[in-house]
Amino acid sequence: MRWLACVVLLADGVAHADEPPAANADDTIADTAFLEDELRVAHDAAAHGHCDIASSIGARVAQHDREFYERRFAVDPAIAACSAPITAAPVQAVTTRDDTPALAAGHLGGEVLGGALGGVGGGLALGALFFAVNYHDRSCSDDCRSMFAFVGGYAGLAVAAPVGVMVIGSRGDETGSWGATYAGSAIGAVVGLVAIGAGLAANVSEPLIIAGFAAPVVGAVVGFNLSRRYKVAPTVQPASDRAMVGVVGRFP
Repeated sequence: MRWLACVVLLADGVAHADEPPAANADDTIADTAFLEDELRVAHDAAAHGHCDIASSIGARVAQHDREFYERRFAVDPAIAACSAPITAAPVQAVTTRDDTPALAAGHLGGEVLGGALGGVGGGLALGALFFAVNYHDRSCSDDCRSMFAFVGGYAGLAVAAPVGVMVIGSRGDETGSWGATYAGSAIGAVVGLVAIGAGLAANVSEPLIIAGFAAPVVGAVVGFNLSRRYKVAPTVQPASDRAMVGVVGRFP
């Protein structure tokens, strides 16, 4: 009878040899906790825009447990939204402007007025200063003082007129070159002095003297407009790809 019992036990062992071992309950609980934690981290990452992190976690979860991935991970709203295809926004057509702004009559008139006001103010201030410096000089006659006042006044006109032109001309999105504006005023001043001298010599003083005092203002306006440009040149910059670096973890 003992040999019969041994045969029965041997047959039972062979029958159960191919059966897989029963799953450990602790391992199952730990595995589920791991997958849930991965899902939570991926959800938080996707909700904060870190789609690359969510995708990396998804690949790991799918390899570990495909059924959990399809049943829980892939259908998570934040992760699914992160995985949706992104459609690029259409590029707006931009009309570029010329480098030189169009000359407007109102703008030009403002430059002339600004240059005239600046020139008159500068001329009166520097002319009065030159006159006061020589006022107590007994060796300087009235004609001498008047000459000094004229020289100071004309110099103040030539120096201050470009400031008025630049201040008015540079309003808005346009500007010009200080150097060109001052060069125009200097050339105008030389021409103006020649006109004033010619007018005094020919006894036709009024028209030429008026033209002579207006010449620095006109020269400053011409110099400004020859160098007039936009303050900021229009440019079109394509959107650049943004690199994103993420760290797996909790995202508050």
